[in-house]
Amino acid sequence: MTCVCGVGEDGGVVIGGDSALTTEDGDRILRSPKVFERGGLLFGVSGEMRVGQLIQHVFDIPAPEDGQDIEQFVVRDLCGRLRGSLREHAEELLPSAKDDEEVWSVLVGIRGRLFRICSSHGLRVGHRLRRDRFGGSPSAWILRLHGWESPR
Repeated sequence: MTCVCGVGEDGGVVIGGDSALTTEDGDRILRSPKVFERGGLLFGVSGEMRVGQLIQHVFDIPAPEDGQDIEQFVVRDLCGRLRGSLREHAEELLPSAKDDEEVWSVLVGIRGRLFRICSSHGLRVGHRLRRDRFGGSPSAWILRLHGWESPR
């Protein structure tokens, strides 16, 4: 099972992930990353690894227009083109609208925002975290939640 997570803060995004691949023969270490940067966007892929390979090496990543709302860019341009590219290169990775199973998921970081694109035709928009709710920055709060100290 893959673990990919991210946080957006102060105009930047950090995404991290494991390097394991689970097969019928057991877990293996991947040489190709589940998290990578391409076209000014940060991607983190879980589930079917073919999606990550296509995004990293085949997909023609669009660029947001000057002044374009980032959520509009992701919903309209990025998701639309990604589905078109998958339809052309790996249609089997696009489940039918009736299928609720999530075959893959992609975290996308851009301009301090985090989005999650799901194979089940969904898009989740990361919400902005208020500093005062967490006693400091969101990343420091996550570190404290897991018992780690924030680097100084």
